[in-house]
Amino acid sequence: MSDLSTHFPDYLAGYRETPCPFWSGNSAPRPLQSSTITPPPTQPRQWQERPYFCDNLARLCEENLGGRVSDITFPGGSDRSACLVRWEDGRTAIASFRGETGRARLEERVLHHLNQYAAPVPNVLFFNGIVMLQETLVGERLSTLLANADAPARHTVLASALSSLHQIHLAAAQAGIDQAVPVIGGEEDWIARHIRQLRKIGDAFEIPVPALDKASLQDILLPLKPRLVKWDARPGNAMVDATGKVSWFDWEHCGARNRLDDLVWLLCDESVPFCSATEQALLTEFVPLFADGAPLEVAHRYAAVAGVLHCTARLGLILHKQQGEEGWWDRQEILDYDYIGVTLPQAQQLCARAADWASREPLVVSLVPWFADVAGHIETL
Repeated sequence: MSDLSTHFPDYLAGYRETPCPFWSGNSAPRPLQSSTITPPPTQPRQWQERPYFCDNLARLCEENLGGRVSDITFPGGSDRSACLVRWEDGRTAIASFRGETGRARLEERVLHHLNQYAAPVPNVLFFNGIVMLQETLVGERLSTLLANADAPARHTVLASALSSLHQIHLAAAQAGIDQAVPVIGGEEDWIARHIRQLRKIGDAFEIPVPALDKASLQDILLPLKPRLVKWDARPGNAMVDATGKVSWFDWEHCGARNRLDDLVWLLCDESVPFCSATEQALLTEFVPLFADGAPLEVAHRYAAVAGVLHCTARLGLILHKQQGEEGWWDRQEILDYDYIGVTLPQAQQLCARAADWASREPLVVSLVPWFADVAGHIETL
């Protein structure tokens, strides 16, 4: 099997070669929650991980939000860019620090404006250009709920997740930020690279990809009406509370593209168990809401093509990780730490989903048997 370098991180970032541009606007820190700020404690504290970082972060939190920080933990692992901060008075916050300052500022501005219209996203408590403190969303990750739910429950929670994304789209339109965020994947080269994911997997397994009308596929995927999308709308980036409300976090990769992309990112993730009947019902219900004025036939065609290619991108990343990092991963560890689903069942279900979605669109229907061949080869890894 040849190298499976699918450049998925570039896909996540819209295949950008340079960091996303700054979004102009006031990014001054939010007002402090209390007029009386407790001086930083002088006695040392015993942190379990990254003591120097935790010392600095605790001091920053206390200087700007008051109180005394009692604990800082890294639920997703100490190598992740977010941690949980706890105060002695019971308050909590999520602290995030992005690798690109442009993305950090973009995330803060988007959350700020979406919150003005009660969108299901976390509130920003403080931002200084590097560190952002957000409210802690209470509940369970959508990915964990989906893993343990039966088919009717999955349909219900996925419908709630799609409804919350639709609510975010409406809030973005009200806030007037559709044209303020950077466009994602608007270049022909981006679309061409996205389509080439098929050939990369075909070359790796020596299974030639059927001939496709690439010019038509590019025309379908060209975002002529870019609007705010979360883009990284994976179930691992959503929290479901006790009432069933779904809220979305991690907005550093957002931008403007086709609203249907958020539907595709959610339904075509490997953490969503495959069920053709459930997905068809959800597409029938929600494609009209995400179509953004496009005729239903056009919107369904876009969803089918984009869904097939998204499954392919996720599959490429899984296979690349499987080849380079000692085989298949542990399913529970994947859920606990929100890792990419590097398991044989998840890789094969992406093939099944891609074939099912391809069967709905004549431009990609020739891929149906091809994905079946790929699934068979994956089982030999």
